[in-house]
Amino acid sequence: MDERLARVVAALAESGADWAVLSSADSIAYALGYAPPIEAGASPFAAGPVLALVGRNGAVGLLLSEGGQDIPREGEVFRYNGYGRTHGTPAEAAFREAFTSMSRKLGVGGRIATEPVTHPAAIEPLLPPGERSDLAPALRRQRMTKTPDEIPALRRCAEVAAVGQRRMMESLRQGITELRLFAEIRTAMEAAAGARIAVAGDLVSGRERTAAIGGWPDNRRIGRGDAVISDLAPRVDGYWGDSCATVVLGAPTEPQTRLFDAAHTALQCAIAELRPGLSAQAAHQMIRAVVRGAGFDYPHHTGHSIGTAPHEHPRICEDETAVLRAGMVLMIEPGAYDPAIGGARTEWMLHLTETGCVPLAPFPLVVSVPGAS
Repeated sequence: MDERLARVVAALAESGADWAVLSSADSIAYALGYAPPIEAGASPFAAGPVLALVGRNGAVGLLLSEGGQDIPREGEVFRYNGYGRTHGTPAEAAFREAFTSMSRKLGVGGRIATEPVTHPAAIEPLLPPGERSDLAPALRRQRMTKTPDEIPALRRCAEVAAVGQRRMMESLRQGITELRLFAEIRTAMEAAAGARIAVAGDLVSGRERTAAIGGWPDNRRIGRGDAVISDLAPRVDGYWGDSCATVVLGAPTEPQTRLFDAAHTALQCAIAELRPGLSAQAAHQMIRAVVRGAGFDYPHHTGHSIGTAPHEHPRICEDETAVLRAGMVLMIEPGAYDPAIGGARTEWMLHLTETGCVPLAPFPLVVSVPGAS
């Protein structure tokens, strides 16, 4: 049994249940190694979400609509034809019938744990009656540290993100729109990943947009002297990467340099000082103090964990008391913002070891680029 599935079983036992219904894409990717597609939303041919059943004995079933080619790392696959070229059976009926068949074959019974936020009401009548347990808190704790197999997966995501950041710096030029720049970045990341991928994050330029922290790219044309915040989070094989670089096209002003230096110095502080045993709250306060000491601030968290979800537990923020542990992979993203100047943010993926932090696939963090000709 893969260690990730074993941790799901442990969370199930901690929840006092006999079976778990996994309904979130990140939990299914974590437990079974199957990454439900997310960029285009649910398949128009599916009658419900991808679902998995996991028993305390390690039995696993995965419910999919027909057509998907990916094979999970764990478990038996149960498929249903919700669209059919010739039949007129309602897709919902096929979905329920397949779920019932899966439950019977696996011998589902006893107490059921669910993920309440994503659990579909349509299958409740098909489950054994009784009190439900919330699997989410225990599973969140189990996923805090990464298994040995997860570190290479996350490193690959970091490498793809780094490819995107390098392409951003290479492609940035006067007159290019944010959307065109993003398209060139995305093309480079997908070539590196060898597949179409989902990408989250921000790409904004200019004083007003960077001072507002982030947002999707639009048709704004980038000019010389504009800062660009490029926050790229690619999803590769079910795992997420994350990253952020801020550069000025051409020569930066002295205030722009001070913004960048504040964010960059705070990130370097994190790499030097983060250790197991430090609370997330204390880490946030330490890193934020560097930015405040430079005369700026940031109105967002200092960072977060990452895995099969882009934001995982714990967040590095003011009210998080969780203690950092060896084996975590953390995103540290201090920023510095001023409405009169703009904004800057830097972010690397950091693997927390017994002795400190190891950046996964770091990329250059520079205050400016001359711009492509």
